[in-house]
Amino acid sequence: MAIKHVIKGTINRFRNKPTLFLLLIPLVFIWAIPTLYNYSRLTGGSSLGGILPLGAMFIATIALVIDCSLVNFSKIKLFWISAIEAGLLALLFISHLYLDRTVGINIQHSNHPYLIIIDKPTGIKSGDFKRTGLFDREYHVINKDIIYMDIASLSGFPIRVTHNSNNGLSIQFGYKPKYAFDWAFYECPADGSEHSITSIDSLLSLRLKPGEKLYDNAIN
Repeated sequence: MAIKHVIKGTINRFRNKPTLFLLLIPLVFIWAIPTLYNYSRLTGGSSLGGILPLGAMFIATIALVIDCSLVNFSKIKLFWISAIEAGLLALLFISHLYLDRTVGINIQHSNHPYLIIIDKPTGIKSGDFKRTGLFDREYHVINKDIIYMDIASLSGFPIRVTHNSNNGLSIQFGYKPKYAFDWAFYECPADGSEHSITSIDSLLSLRLKPGEKLYDNAIN
C-alpha cells in the first residue's frame, strides 16, 4: 500500500504540480544508473569515472528534497518555484565553469617540438591572455620555444598547453631551490623520443638571457 501511495502521489505531482526539478531529476537518474553500472564493470583507474554519475545522483537527490520542501511547505507559486530552481541550476553551472577554469597556451607554428615556460615576475601576466568564455583564458605562442610567465598572476588557474600536432604532450618540471627558478618543459616529440633532464638543463643554459643562472649557487 505504501508503494502504491508513493507512486500515486508522484503521478499526481507530474500532472498537477510539475516543476523544473521534478521534470529534470528523472532524466538524471535514467542517465546515471546505467552509466554507473558500466563503470562498475571496469577495473583500475577507469572505474573512477563512476564518481561522476554518483555525484550527479547525489546532487539530484538534494534537488528533489529542495523541490518537495518548496512545493509542500511553502506558499510560493509553482512558476516561481521553477524560476528559483532555474536560478539554482544556473548558479551550479557557473560554479562548475569557475572550478574548471584553465589558462590555455596554444603552441602554433613552432620550429621546435617543445615549449619551455619559466616562472618570472616580469614575464607574461594574466592581463596578456585573451579571455575565452566566462573564466577561461588563452595565449597563442607563435614561433617561440621558450616564454617567461608570471605564474603568480594567474591566481591558481591550471595551465593547459595544446599543440597543433596530433602527438601527445609530455611534461617535466624543475623547481626551486635546486634551480634558480621554477620551469616546465612541454614536449610534443615527433618520433616518440623525449628529452632527459640533462638535455633539458643544457637547453635551458643555452637559452637563458645574459646574467641569468640556471642553478641556485647556494645549493650547488
